[in-house]
Amino acid sequence: MDQNQQAERNAATEAFMESLDQLSQSLQSKPETVPSDRVGAQNPSKLQNSRSTKIDFKALEEAVADIEQFIQSNSPVQGG
Repeated sequence: MDQNQQAERNAATEAFMESLDQLSQSLQSKPETVPSDRVGAQNPSKLQNSRSTKIDFKALEEAVADIEQFIQSNSPVQGG
């Protein structure tokens, strides 16, 4: 593999890692809260969807962590 291809791969890896960090930060930020008297008042299925969304976010955070760990373990050591 020539140096240009390696440089492109390194740049893509860094961009991907930055995107994962941004995703992780946005998932960790506190979501807006809706008054409980309004949640699901008009449509009970929306309440169920919001509950399942919380589970999906947790699973997504775990997946992001797994991907970050995988990429770090397979990335060449940088420096120099």
